[in-house]
Amino acid sequence: AVISHHEKALHLINHLRSLGCYFAIDNFGAGLSSLYHLKKLPIDFIKIDGSLIRNIASDVVDKSMVRTISHIGHMLNFKIVAEWVEDEATLAMLGELGVDYAQGFHISKPDDETRNKPAWELAAFKPNALSNKPSKNGIIATRPRKTAPTKVMRR
Repeated sequence: AVISHHEKALHLINHLRSLGCYFAIDNFGAGLSSLYHLKKLPIDFIKIDGSLIRNIASDVVDKSMVRTISHIGHMLNFKIVAEWVEDEATLAMLGELGVDYAQGFHISKPDDETRNKPAWELAAFKPNALSNKPSKNGIIATRPRKTAPTKVMRR
């Protein structure tokens, strides 16, 4: 909808940003997403599609694509989120590739506490409210919105 109604969407996004909202492109790397659109949209986060994440330990093309998305995203001052993190090897590699946040069953499975809360009550959607106290391996855990918790990758 943002791409096909660009001007209207930009007006709405800018208005909501002025109210303190944050924006993400979800499932980036799947379907018709394009690197070109990144420089045109006033977003805060890129969520890399799990189809690129799940095999990065064994697929050099997926690994290169994640590295590229992360690099370009950081050049544009976006935070990078990886979906479908299912093991420690993937989590470690994402840190090496410059990914800022990770989501997936390796971090935690959804629970009733978070499943039934609106997004505005959860810290994962309030970047300024993130804890500064790292857990083991320097990774900071936050609370999710209706999915598995997110961890911050510390570089």
